[in-house]
Amino acid sequence: MEIEVGFAKLLVASPIDMAMVLQEKSGPRSITISISGLTYFYMKKLMSGDEPSSPNIFGFAGELTQALAASLQKIVIWDINDDTTFEAYATVADDRADRTYNLPILITDGVVLALSLNRPIFILEEIFKKAHDMLTRDQAIRTFANMDTDKVTKH
Repeated sequence: MEIEVGFAKLLVASPIDMAMVLQEKSGPRSITISISGLTYFYMKKLMSGDEPSSPNIFGFAGELTQALAASLQKIVIWDINDDTTFEAYATVADDRADRTYNLPILITDGVVLALSLNRPIFILEEIFKKAHDMLTRDQAIRTFANMDTDKVTKH
């Protein structure tokens, strides 16, 4: 089942550690996605309502799909790998042939494209669970990796 999400916020831990948060539109769940500095600054500009000072690939992609009698319908985040890399596709409708295509897209490009063209973003239900399980596993690994075994007592 597809769950609609929206952009919630940008996070900056350091100049090389940045992320965006996508929040479930009708619930409390969220997904945090690592992004590059370039994506961070473009999204910050986009969220502030500033028009890009020069042509960009996202505006061009929107104009190109319109010129081809096509339209971006949505972005869907459909998988997360063991290294917490998200997989996504763009659903594009070809109005000339009355066909729809699901085209692979980088997650950050897909989110920025959807936000630029005011299109919805969806995450499959199972991705929320899988991401939560991976986070819980990673937290447990870090906890035990940092444990001082000299201070552990037997009961």
